[in-house]
Amino acid sequence: MGWLLVTPARDEADRIGRLAGSLARQRAGDITAWVVVDDGSSDGTAALVRGLDLPFPVHVLDHVNEGGLLLASEFKAFLHGAEHGVKEHPDVDRVMKCDADIVLADDYTERCQAAAGSGLLAGLVVGERERTTFTRGPLKCYSRAAYEVIRELPAALGWDVLDEVAVRRAGMTVQTVPEAHADVSRRTGSSEGSAEGRRRGGIVSRWCGYDPVYFALRCLRYLARPPYGTGALAMARAWATAGPGPFDPELKRLLRAEQRRRLLTLLRSPVKQLRRLWGHAAPPSTTSR
Repeated sequence: MGWLLVTPARDEADRIGRLAGSLARQRAGDITAWVVVDDGSSDGTAALVRGLDLPFPVHVLDHVNEGGLLLASEFKAFLHGAEHGVKEHPDVDRVMKCDADIVLADDYTERCQAAAGSGLLAGLVVGERERTTFTRGPLKCYSRAAYEVIRELPAALGWDVLDEVAVRRAGMTVQTVPEAHADVSRRTGSSEGSAEGRRRGGIVSRWCGYDPVYFALRCLRYLARPPYGTGALAMARAWATAGPGPFDPELKRLLRAEQRRRLLTLLRSPVKQLRRLWGHAAPPSTTSR
């Protein structure tokens, strides 16, 4: 029983120590093991992790770098680490993807353990206004049953969008846990720069089968965010040239149907739905430093 944490890491020596400290402060027994997949680091990330003294086993795996985030190596690294961890610790009941730039609040696992749900969950990411209907890619926790579903998805950009659809299709729940907080040191998708993050967002939107109206509204929203104008243009251009991608057409159809339902609901009661979707403003950080 317990949690298996998996962290894909590439040149994260400046950040991963803070994550490790937050893991050590979780309730005793919640974390069964931590797997760090070093994906081509050149800054001593693997050596730093191997030198840590933590109250649970730590496995550091080398993984052939396949272009970093640009070619979705993060997802391949996560699945590589999860497979190793499950084999070494077959009794774990949750498999968690936790990026190296995350710091968990001291009661994070305790609060998530108390949440009902058979599939996928994540806590509130401090520092970003968090949509209550979406679990962000840097921090996701899967039940073992949900993990068996998502491990079959192609490890490509968009994997951490369609994982939710696949879990729901299998009859399990997806939920955020607003009481469980975590800090993140950089915005989602910004590790390669904001413009590159927007370009990746366009590819993800096309490969996941976003509804065109939903995608157009997304582009409009990013016009008012850095890099102003150029980011939205990069997203639209990537959408136009990305091609269909590797994912199951049925999953893409289900995602489009979900997005259209959200749009219709938003049209019927915009104020109520915006409060529901974005109603959890980031609270002050509760993590120890």
